Amino acid sequence: MISKEGKQYIESMRGYLISHGVKESEMEEFLEEAEVHLIKGERNGKTIEDIFGKSPKKYAKEIVAVSTISIKENIKHIINLIIGTFGFIITAILINRPLELSVLELVGYPVSFILWIAFAIATLRMTAFKSKTNELLLTFLCALIPSAVTVAVLIYSQSYNETILTIEGIPRYVLGSILIIVMIINFAVLFNLKFSFLYVILVFGSLWLFEYFKLEQVMYSELRFVLPGVLTYLMWRFYGRKILLDQ
Repeated sequence: MISKEGKQYIESMRGYLISHGVKESEMEEFLEEAEVHLIKGERNGKTIEDIFGKSPKKYAKEIVAVSTISIKENIKHIINLIIGTFGFIITAILINRPLELSVLELVGYPVSFILWIAFAIATLRMTAFKSKTNELLLTFLCALIPSAVTVAVLIYSQSYNETILTIEGIPRYVLGSILIIVMIINFAVLFNLKFSFLYVILVFGSLWLFEYFKLEQVMYSELRFVLPGVLTYLMWRFYGRKILLDQ
């Protein structure tokens, strides 16, 4: 049985290889071999450093250097990230109110989405082989900039920009339902169906409760994104990553 430290090493290595677009078949083959080496080595009293060297990141870079970098794999991960980001924000707005888009939003949201993708990849690379505390701190810091841009677009578009497109009434609910179904399928492909349903129910359920109890009347309306954000991190940290690790 692999140790806790060994699991963390495999988990970090997976994230690092994914962030560099290593071909999935090669990545899985390497991780399976690495896990076997870890199990055998730990049985003989060896540490991770004894098995893979003192610098895990240096070793990971060597693996990337001799691996096949697949544009297809990169595109697949980017598409999944776009679906997750687009779907979450747009559905959150549709739950709260009709979707009203201004010029600022039509320009600002794509920019913020690109930033989310870039910083998500950077986070995977930067947090690899770090301690839990450093991992949490780096994840928080990496999320600050895209979060700030997204929130800024939300705030200023409502105050200083004229709406050029409005989706309300039945189309609003139809679009929201379609996006939720697409997100369920997206996360089911990435993780599994159980995780997908649980994530969607928790995250969008919290947004619906915010709207149902009219909490925007007693607190700043954009705070409705705080709980979903916390739930997203917790689901990923304690469940999503475990699923990826066990694949």
